[in-house]
Amino acid sequence: MHRLFTLLSVLAVLLAAPASRSDEQDSTPPIQVDKTERAEVRLVLLDTVVLDGKGDPVAGLEREDFELRVKGEAFSPAILEARCELPGDQPLEAQAAVKRTEPRRIVLLFDYLHLPMMAREESLATAMRMVEEGIAEDDEVMIAALTGGLRVELPFTSDKHDVLSSLKRMRKDVSLWNGNFYHSSETGFVRGITSLFDVLASASVGPKAVVLYSAMQDVPLDFEFERIAAIAAVSRSALYTVDPRGLQPGDLEMDRPAGRPG
Repeated sequence: MHRLFTLLSVLAVLLAAPASRSDEQDSTPPIQVDKTERAEVRLVLLDTVVLDGKGDPVAGLEREDFELRVKGEAFSPAILEARCELPGDQPLEAQAAVKRTEPRRIVLLFDYLHLPMMAREESLATAMRMVEEGIAEDDEVMIAALTGGLRVELPFTSDKHDVLSSLKRMRKDVSLWNGNFYHSSETGFVRGITSLFDVLASASVGPKAVVLYSAMQDVPLDFEFERIAAIAAVSRSALYTVDPRGLQPGDLEMDRPAGRPG
């Protein structure tokens, strides 16, 4: 019995010892190390227009008023940047009359890697019509091309004459309209559009709209597009794609895949 009691006593001391050392460790200040932890955060930009039953913009909305659902799962937006400067009962005409505090920044991006030769001409012609009819005096426009890398044809400018002159020059540039941009992988496309968003992140503050003229078909680039979306969000850019083949009357029926709505 005495031996058993001694064994239990020793066991109790051994079990208590780690707790005593733990208490001492808790009171010891942490060691300072010259290391930095980095975390990657993906920010996806969503342009939203909220109208009431009369078609007028709704003002005074807060971040808590929005709910985003992705595959049925609800998320709360991290940031809300509201641009409605008038009460919700004001008509759209009155809102349009409000002077913008900063110019619109628009990037015309031509994907020569995936544009057929005839679509290249139509893309430039369509862009010229948009500039002539839809660009305001204080809007800033940039022109770029994807050719396996990034070609900046014109940096941001508010001179409409320079924009139109650059588009006309591109229509006559044989290295563009008659260029052979055959590629066996999409590495050049990813590299070029990533470079563009890197440029936009450093070149200008404020939101940008990138109008991409491309006839690119569905390709397995899910991972690459997720990365492109993250980089675009950092540069505060929204991407709008235009398939120029649908801009030509008569080509829509011929080029439309089966099962796709017109």
